[in-house]
Amino acid sequence: TETTATEKNETTTASATETTAETTTTATETTTAETTTATETTTAEPVKAEIPSSVSEPVSKDSIKILAIGNSFSMDSMEHLYGILKDMGANNIVLGDLYIGGCSLETHEMNIEFNVAAYDYYTNTSGTWSKRKASVETAIKQYDWDYISLQQVSGLSGKPETYEPYLTEILDLLKELIKENCPNAKLVWNMTWAYQGNSTHSDFPKYGNNQTTMYNAIVNTVKEAVLVHDEFELVIPVGTTIQNLRTSYIGDTITRDGYHLDMGFGRYAAALTWAKALTGWSIDDVTWSPNGYYVTEGMLKAIKESVNNAVKTPDKVTESEIKVKPDESAPENKEAEALLKATGRDPVNYTLVDLRLTYYAYYNSSANSTLQSKANSTASNLNQFAATRLFSKKEIPNGSVILLKSGYQYRPEGWSSLNTKNSSASRPANVTTEVVVVDNKWWGGFSYRAFNIAKKGNPALSEDEMTGLADAFYLFVPKDTDSKKYEGKSVDEIFELAGYDKSKYTKLDLDVTTYAYYNSTDSTKYGRMITKADNPTNINQFAATKVFAKADIPVGSVIVLESGYQYRPEAWTAMNAKTSGRPTNVDENVIVVDAAWWASWNFRAFNIAKSGNPALSEAEMNGLKDVLAIYVPND
Repeated sequence: TETTATEKNETTTASATETTAETTTTATETTTAETTTATETTTAEPVKAEIPSSVSEPVSKDSIKILAIGNSFSMDSMEHLYGILKDMGANNIVLGDLYIGGCSLETHEMNIEFNVAAYDYYTNTSGTWSKRKASVETAIKQYDWDYISLQQVSGLSGKPETYEPYLTEILDLLKELIKENCPNAKLVWNMTWAYQGNSTHSDFPKYGNNQTTMYNAIVNTVKEAVLVHDEFELVIPVGTTIQNLRTSYIGDTITRDGYHLDMGFGRYAAALTWAKALTGWSIDDVTWSPNGYYVTEGMLKAIKESVNNAVKTPDKVTESEIKVKPDESAPENKEAEALLKATGRDPVNYTLVDLRLTYYAYYNSSANSTLQSKANSTASNLNQFAATRLFSKKEIPNGSVILLKSGYQYRPEGWSSLNTKNSSASRPANVTTEVVVVDNKWWGGFSYRAFNIAKKGNPALSEDEMTGLADAFYLFVPKDTDSKKYEGKSVDEIFELAGYDKSKYTKLDLDVTTYAYYNSTDSTKYGRMITKADNPTNINQFAATKVFAKADIPVGSVIVLESGYQYRPEAWTAMNAKTSGRPTNVDENVIVVDAAWWASWNFRAFNIAKSGNPALSEAEMNGLKDVLAIYVPND
């Protein structure tokens, strides 16, 4: 099995989470923990100079050498850069990244001044990253760099008051180093991205837990605090690329944990921005895709659009024209269909899911929800597993069928939310059953799941055996999903469409209060409703029900939600104690209460919002009273 002991000894590399300022904490709604949508397109107000976002003339393809002085956000930006540059025709590519997790300008200044070899220094000259300890001076002296990039730690990236005196001092310290060792090097700024709309990052409250506010602050800070320094010749507008991409069909799903980029297409978008901005070359013909990561043709089209628009207009969001997801269903697989047919099911009624397999990778839900792979781990057992992407509860509905070939096994990792971990005892066990049908019991208290796939007994695999795991595990979801048939329907209509007889149920009085919510993990307000009197900035996003005891919502009750809305089913064991492991938001139209829904909780209440938690008008707020219903069986 994927042993915890092995993973504890692993060395974190290119996607390491920032271990100081970039740590994840549970969101509290005392400020704005219920967050806003990702696709607002408010333009940042200009403060200083226009942002130069690309070289004036395309550079030569004979050689390109790029060094970043950064943190995990520079890792995210550069991970796929070598492959993209190679595909664009570049030769003699040298990439370097000086990494300290959560490293701020203040820390960079101190390390440069005292020549501290505190960095994990990653270099890539052949398509593979290697690592050693180094100082900034050592790295600058190693190559005749063409570009040297700087960046602020993400949580302070939109706070201009945190840039000085450190940025000025850094530039003064670098001046002589660059002059003596790589006099032609150009200094550039990596403009990082705003957090995902529902991020639980501890620095998100600095921006009111509002993605658009954070993005605008980053743009304005680049103008106000960076471009006042003439030493910077251009800005790499990754933050604008990501914000542009969020307006496409991909939506606000570009990070893997609320702030670090998705290992595949998120990092790809950042690297393509670097390639375009630093070279001036066209990206239209780029087709390279990172091995083991998920970047479809449709994604690549949206990414290229977002990158081109960001380089053209780096200080504001440009709405994507790719609003509808291209047809990217998994390729036809006759063998998989034959296996499904052998279970007595007609493949016509199911869709084969694209698993987005990553080879040499696995999850360990007793540690975190981060994929462990060659990109970020040196764990000795990576050669035993391939891992799927993460799936939300909505993506694997009841009635889905999991098929496994004989001789293989999988571990269906599970998380109640992506900022929690399981105890070792509650980590899902390996499964060797060849046919599993998903139901409420399978989901249990989880809201997200992913699969580690291996041969029985977890032997080390050859390369052929590793790629063969793709043909050992299949996931089919029923085509007759309920989401479309419920669109535009009231809760009563949805209840009946789901096959329930209203005469056999009683509809609960939810006693909804507008401009209100609960936060069961809040340090002081965990057991009471938060209202306007508490003056939270996000109060115009939510309405809340009264608190219900376990006897009020018995097993067999049906919770119904209109499409386009969501709710958080807050939970308490006792009302005089705060909750550990806050329930996540739910957007499913129909849920049947079972023992797993209550688990160890004795009380529950519901925060109701529009999907994505936008601020609401008075009419929209009042409308929240009618979008959620609970039907209790009469018997």
